[in-house]
Amino acid sequence: MLKISFFSYKGGAGRSTLALNVVPYMAEKLNATRDHPMILVDMDIDSAGLSFLLGQSKIETVKNRLSVQSVFRNIGVLNDVLGPNTIPLEKHPFFSNLDPVGKELGLNVNESVLFLRASPGDYIKETNYDVGGTPLSALVRLCEKYGCKAIVFDTPAGDQITATMSIGESKKIVCCMRVTYQFQNGTIRYVTDKDKEYSEKEFIIVPNAVPREEILVDGKVYDLSFLKGRLLDAMSSEKIKSNRVNVDMFSGALIGIPEVKRFKVKESVLRFSPNKSSDEEEATERFIQLAEILCKGGL
Repeated sequence: MLKISFFSYKGGAGRSTLALNVVPYMAEKLNATRDHPMILVDMDIDSAGLSFLLGQSKIETVKNRLSVQSVFRNIGVLNDVLGPNTIPLEKHPFFSNLDPVGKELGLNVNESVLFLRASPGDYIKETNYDVGGTPLSALVRLCEKYGCKAIVFDTPAGDQITATMSIGESKKIVCCMRVTYQFQNGTIRYVTDKDKEYSEKEFIIVPNAVPREEILVDGKVYDLSFLKGRLLDAMSSEKIKSNRVNVDMFSGALIGIPEVKRFKVKESVLRFSPNKSSDEEEATERFIQLAEILCKGGL
């Protein structure tokens, strides 16, 4: 089972929108089904960005569903972690109370992606989370036991506790970043600082909302070639020895995901756009590429 975190060192990287657009292509590549779904988890319990994007406003349809907070308060819903599968997936107290969102993501089978929401405004004490990762570890083990294709966490930024827990359970971490010095230096520092703690994880560096036109700043021209060189130089640090840094999203003349004008006012799943603009067409190609990178090699 794939275990992946969408993460950013700082907020405002477009991490949740990136996950929203990449997950459906992952589901297709992994052949997710009702019996073997992908599990999507919003671990950003304060902002709950992905939950808002996936119909959180439809409160009548989700009020009886599980949330990250309710699962962590009552891990009894994960009661079938050990031993044989005694409860069918569709009747299990955990899986049956997740929100099927496949159709919202443009997939044919609604139950091919099951979503564990965060409930914004539902605050619980840190000690409810900080129990050696037990609730999240149990959740991951349960998903493995039932043959889920992948579990994907949308994390908060930085070292917030639910981000740390999610990354601890993941094998692949999508490091979503802008091309600014803040994001460049912060992301590299994060990966190097975590080198020993997160030994043998793969960090996929994904510059997001990258401007494709030349930008003149203080008399100097910044173009894609310059930005690519600057970032690759930063990523080549020899300090990173235990973990793997993947820069496949720097392939060819391109860098990461292009700036999408639509997302400045409305985040959406680009699969649904029948008449895409040029920036949306390129972004869609890059979402598919990232899905291929994440699905490659299993784990």
